[in-house]
Amino acid sequence: MSTFAQINTEQDLQRKLKPTIGQTCPACGSSEFIPFVESRDWFFIRESLHQIDRCEKCHLGWLENPPAFEEMGNHYGADYDRMITTPGDIYPHHWDLVRNKLLQYVQRGSILDIGCSSGSFLRTLKGPDWKLYGIEMSARVAEQARVSTGAEVFVGDVLQANFAPNQFGAVTGFHVFEHMHDPREVMARVFSWLKPGGILTVTLPNFDSLEARIFGRYWFGLDVPRHLWQFTPKSLAAMAKSAGLEPAEVGTTKSCYLEGSVRNALAGLKLCLGISQSPPSENRRNGFISEIVRKAFRLAFVYPFREIAVFLGKGADLHAVFRKPLKEG
Repeated sequence: MSTFAQINTEQDLQRKLKPTIGQTCPACGSSEFIPFVESRDWFFIRESLHQIDRCEKCHLGWLENPPAFEEMGNHYGADYDRMITTPGDIYPHHWDLVRNKLLQYVQRGSILDIGCSSGSFLRTLKGPDWKLYGIEMSARVAEQARVSTGAEVFVGDVLQANFAPNQFGAVTGFHVFEHMHDPREVMARVFSWLKPGGILTVTLPNFDSLEARIFGRYWFGLDVPRHLWQFTPKSLAAMAKSAGLEPAEVGTTKSCYLEGSVRNALAGLKLCLGISQSPPSENRRNGFISEIVRKAFRLAFVYPFREIAVFLGKGADLHAVFRKPLKEG
């Protein structure tokens, strides 16, 4: 199965452009969308399937019938949190790209990191030039951020935070907007928090990436049901614009999910063959031989694939910078 065209059966085509009554795309306002792909939770390898619909105009994808906000905790857990936070905590250069991009626009002042986790990104800015703020759902993790960075960290949902208008010169959100129930409303809130000329910079998976097209339902970036939204460059820019923000740049980065996508595809094959398997959530540590094989796979496939994807403008991650106009209206 090479592309998302896997669902384009005659029955699916008959359902095309038949939206749910009253539903419109939160990015561009279109009411024309299609059922696009079904996937499962490959991290826990759960049986239930989750359908992603796609806007026909801007190609924003969203999870149909997403879990309620109070149920989302059932789809995360310590193992998932560890997978997400470990790279930023242990690899010194993990944040170089986004930090350097930020510094092209803003070099000092007040900055808010949405979904700051243990504060690994904010630590790269620690010093007299910056006043650090964060938002984090977990009180335990938020305390780690406070201790390690000196930041003021709000604990709770983004939309519950009560920052002052025009407070920040920059707001960041790295791999968080795809998890939000209402990312458009969060962008509108960010607009009010930013000073005129201030920036919002984000990274998130690219629904229009080469990997997504090749792996379809097995693409690692889908990560249902935790990822409620699937953004493309066009849809991300449209949503930001609808919240009042102007795009400064929208592009792709040298990220690559090839290993995870291949692992998901192999898990799907094993399911078809009736072979039992342990989900990634239960994998604690790779052995020496496994690490050698993994490094060889990266050298032979992952790195060349990543370079080709970025050259084509179809990298696995989007990185974007949006600006609040100096004058509103």
